Amino acid sequence: KIGIRITNTKQESVRFYLIDPVGRLVTIDGIELRRSGGRDILLHNPQLICRLLIPEESFTFFPDAELLWRDNKLYLEGSDGVGGGWSYQELHPGSYLFGFIYDSSSIALCPDPEAINPKTAVPELVQGLWTGRVITPLVEVRIVEP
Repeated sequence: KIGIRITNTKQESVRFYLIDPVGRLVTIDGIELRRSGGRDILLHNPQLICRLLIPEESFTFFPDAELLWRDNKLYLEGSDGVGGGWSYQELHPGSYLFGFIYDSSSIALCPDPEAINPKTAVPELVQGLWTGRVITPLVEVRIVEP
């Protein structure tokens, strides 16, 4: 299981946009592996899309992730739970480093699927969003032969 823990250190409640925290997978010798992925749709899940945290409250986000064999090749695949998916392809047993980049510096508002405008059928936008960029430390993970 992989996850990213977010804590509101401000004095007021803020919202965190939790779409696509970007995972980083790096070889032990420092080569960052290419990640493929994208978003087909935006699923209705307001608790994941724009999470409200009161001061000092924490939330740990666990994207769905799994190691799987396909055509004799090892993949690390996952999704963010709201329509986005990603994959690292053709991995090999050994040690890697993993971390997240959380970047909401260019996002000022986020959609609220619970508040749909009846005239336009478009979600209303929620304000009070934390903006910034955080890069988590890389932690060692090992893939071993079954």
